[in-house]
Amino acid sequence: MVIEQKEFEPIFDDTTLSMLRDALQDDLRAVMASIPPEAARALNLIKAAIVAEDLDAARAAAHSLTGMALNFGAVRIATIAGSIARYSPDVGTVARHVGPLECAIRETCARIELTV
Repeated sequence: MVIEQKEFEPIFDDTTLSMLRDALQDDLRAVMASIPPEAARALNLIKAAIVAEDLDAARAAAHSLTGMALNFGAVRIATIAGSIARYSPDVGTVARHVGPLECAIRETCARIELTV
């Protein structure tokens, strides 16, 4: 399966973001600030797994990233990371999807700066 960066995919699910805003009120900024470092950590684990040629570790890191992204409504990250976790048959496939994942993380981080 080839994962492509899709411009029409939302960066965030607005419904989830609105629910978080209502539930967390003043704490939303602090909670959303946890996304960039957690995404970077997961991305680094994926990259390390690629170097080690460890498909299971790459999938596990992508799976964790998917869960974190879904908790915050970060749809674009969740879509790409979820595809890596579920459909990558080998480390080479994971490696080809690191670029789109990095792009999704950058876009999400930029949107966080504008949103909260």
